[in-house]
Amino acid sequence: MKKQLFALFILVSVLTGCSKNDKVKISGEYSTSKADEEIEEIFIYEVQAGKFTPMDTIALKEGKFTYEYALSEPGVYAIGERYPKDKIYLMPGDILSAQFGKEFKITASNNPKVHEHFTKWQEENTAVFKTPGFRLSSFEEKLKTVKNFFKTSDSLSTNLPESKEYSEYFTTMMPLERDWFLLHIWMNPQGIYPAKNELPEEYNGLYKDDKYKNVVLSNFYNGHNLSLNYLRYAFIYKYDYRNNRSTLDYDTVYANELKALHDPQIISALALEELVNRKLFGEIFFNKEKIYGPLVSSESDLKTLEQYKEEQINPYLPGVKAPDFVFIDSSGKEATLESFKGKPILIDVWATWCKPCKYEAPFFAKLYDQYKDDFHFMGVSIDKDKPAWEKFIKDPKNPHGWLQLYAGGEWYTKNKSFFDFYQIAGIPRFILIDSEGNLLMYDAYRPSSEDLEKKLKSLKV
Repeated sequence: MKKQLFALFILVSVLTGCSKNDKVKISGEYSTSKADEEIEEIFIYEVQAGKFTPMDTIALKEGKFTYEYALSEPGVYAIGERYPKDKIYLMPGDILSAQFGKEFKITASNNPKVHEHFTKWQEENTAVFKTPGFRLSSFEEKLKTVKNFFKTSDSLSTNLPESKEYSEYFTTMMPLERDWFLLHIWMNPQGIYPAKNELPEEYNGLYKDDKYKNVVLSNFYNGHNLSLNYLRYAFIYKYDYRNNRSTLDYDTVYANELKALHDPQIISALALEELVNRKLFGEIFFNKEKIYGPLVSSESDLKTLEQYKEEQINPYLPGVKAPDFVFIDSSGKEATLESFKGKPILIDVWATWCKPCKYEAPFFAKLYDQYKDDFHFMGVSIDKDKPAWEKFIKDPKNPHGWLQLYAGGEWYTKNKSFFDFYQIAGIPRFILIDSEGNLLMYDAYRPSSEDLEKKLKSLKV
């Protein structure tokens, strides 16, 4: 019996010891950039599905805190009041004191070499964006700055601390960090992508190896964003999207590429973005939902999707009464929606300074010539400069022979409810209304798309 009790005591001691050693303890101060601002709590973030996610709240007392957490595996965490600001690498058993917030500085650590190395890595990372003029510089200038960071990372690679776990983390994540920087500057600003044979050598292989299938992207704090940029990059070069845009079924191909990702949560999040972040409505939304909806799997993403449909889709379904308006034509005569009942109406919200609007105009003109007996066609200009609008529509070189209405200046203010209802944040915007003044398409296809002609053809009396 004594032997059994002794064995039980040893087992409990071992388990208790393991639990104690697995705990991390973080203490320190958190200050904000605003001297008069007092905050009562901050957040600690963990990496899930390739991005920082709030893990817990930490109470502050006069700006100070102590936080303990049972940690099973090492990894990167972050501290912040509204977003993940200060990144820290934690291993089971770590004890760390630091200043967070306005200024980040580690003041004490039982694992100083690891924490110093990770902090140096993050400082060099941040220094890239602090380079004077970086955000507004050209792609070539940005690449020079990023390549300097690569040299620093090479130096960090040769001076790793004696920690197997951290060394493995660094050597696994640094190639992803490099790819993230390369694709970030390639995407911002987008401009005109260079041809495949004009790409700098650093970009070779970014799409050939299907890197977005990498299983460790889930553990990289920029893994979500990097997965998205890998996919975008593949579309431009792997599928030569610029030259095959008219024949490539973007959504079907993109959805198939999404399925190749390793983490279901990243797949779910990126599929959700295709439905929610693109501000899709009605028929266009439902067509895309058939493709991306089955890929949205996480509970939180499904909830977001349902909320989006409730707030942004259902209120604008076909049959909902369209709001009236009072705009003026080039002669100053007022025109209302009520006065056009009897035929379906296709509205083009545009402006003379809008290049995409000018691109769509010839396609709109073609539809007008073909369907003007069966539909009302009208352009609604939001130009602030009314004389510029009048000059533009009277110029025979510009294809705007259909009814032109002015909705700029005071007329925009008078019709604010119209623009608020349609949530017009960008132009051109096309709206299709039935002969009774009800919505057919809250956000219609663009004239350059064959889908709009198919829609008009199906509605033709």
